Amino acid sequence: MTMIDWGSNGGAHCQPLAALLVVLVGLGVCGCSRTAPKDWEVNGYQCTVTNYKFFTDKTVFADECPLHHDGRMVQVLAFVFPDGKVIIAPRDVQNLYEPQTHIEPKTIRYPTEAELKAWGAVKVTRQEISK
Repeated sequence: MTMIDWGSNGGAHCQPLAALLVVLVGLGVCGCSRTAPKDWEVNGYQCTVTNYKFFTDKTVFADECPLHHDGRMVQVLAFVFPDGKVIIAPRDVQNLYEPQTHIEPKTIRYPTEAELKAWGAVKVTRQEISK
């Protein structure tokens, strides 16, 4: 076991490390993650005009809806609840709760291709979303 010599200055040189540790622990205490994973499969979208649901490869980012080439669309995320239920919804949704239990999501992440297909989204290509 290694002992830390705090010395006569009370470990002032270790204070930044201690502060970082407190922040990291504090972020993990609620069990809620609102950050995107470093790796994801696809990008999901919903048109705000027609509610058309579509997704692209992870390297393709849509600027417009493939149906009517309008830019009024939003990216969607997967809101995962403690019981494992997943709701796909626009990333800017406010106060999303599980309908039956009124519990908030435990995790927010990018949806998988399978989740988007189950939601009713259709895969589109770069050519379909280009003007």
